[in-house]
Amino acid sequence: SANYMSDDFVNEHFDFYGKTLSGQQELKPRWKRVMSTTSSGLGEAIGQLYVQKYFPPEAKEKMVVLVENLRKSFGKRIKNLDWMSDETKQKALAKLDAITVKIGYPDKWKDYSKLDIDPDNYLQNVRNAGKLEFNRNLAKIGKPVDKTEWGMTPQTVNAYYNPSNNEIVFPAAILQPPFFNKDADEAVNYGAIGVVIGHEMTHGFDDQGRKYDKNGNMNDWWTKEDAERFEEKTKILGRQYDHYTLLDSLHVNGALTMGENIADLGGLNISYDAYQMSLNGEKPKKTDGFAGDQRFYMSYAQVWRQNIRNKELIRRLKEDVHSPGEARVNVPVFNLDVFLKAFNISPEDTLYIPVEERAYIW
Repeated sequence: SANYMSDDFVNEHFDFYGKTLSGQQELKPRWKRVMSTTSSGLGEAIGQLYVQKYFPPEAKEKMVVLVENLRKSFGKRIKNLDWMSDETKQKALAKLDAITVKIGYPDKWKDYSKLDIDPDNYLQNVRNAGKLEFNRNLAKIGKPVDKTEWGMTPQTVNAYYNPSNNEIVFPAAILQPPFFNKDADEAVNYGAIGVVIGHEMTHGFDDQGRKYDKNGNMNDWWTKEDAERFEEKTKILGRQYDHYTLLDSLHVNGALTMGENIADLGGLNISYDAYQMSLNGEKPKKTDGFAGDQRFYMSYAQVWRQNIRNKELIRRLKEDVHSPGEARVNVPVFNLDVFLKAFNISPEDTLYIPVEERAYIW
């Protein structure tokens, strides 16, 4: 609770968690901290207001179409895999078809009518909000899992795959620029939110997600031979990240970040194919001198631009299951023939990966 008390407590909390652990130089302004606390404590109540203002029905309609294009694209890629048996392919396709997609906001909102708010007691309000959520969770004991619930609020800029429910969830806040713009051209949307969608779908088939079946139960549905081939292919990708250097001498941990790296590579492949499907055989016009394929990959790269302190980067390299933004762009794209062709990459280029060392998974 120190972060919600008087300045002395807040400053001590920041000195350790902000400065010492993350290298932050200054505390966020009070209004930003309070806004974040309110958004957390009143999650879906704030979410309703956010959706009303920033997520019109036509945006959701376009997203539904985009997601289904990604599902079709992934299905085709699974059917065409040369390393997976027909037996495992059929089960993979069944799992893909069974994925539940949640877009924008929940169909049923959480009830906050029992939350006591005192305009003069900030700390108590935080405690009351925490208590309400704790009691809400206690009330679930002994009852069937409510699969309509969301694990993120609509105003959260993120997305996730839940293996136990075999679902992918995209809050309204990630369905905004630069990830998604209902008025943007297809290359830009597929290069950004399209890859995010493909990324989350691929989590159902990454090193951990593949261990769950279409119903969300932990169940080994792979043949022994297919599982071994999958592991060999992921090792190739892992080595690429292990060799990627940041801050002169630090390396990405390919094992720690494996699931996210598989999902990034899969997302790029799946979304690019879906983008091509959306063109219906037509060749897109150049925009600002860039061809459609170039805009697709530039849109993806723009999503992962970062301004990060060295100390925070070092911490994340040790703890985060996600690779840093720079590596999330520079490693997977150099495995892709279409990217190399789009930008005329040659074997002489620094990040070029020889064909025999490239990762081909999903």
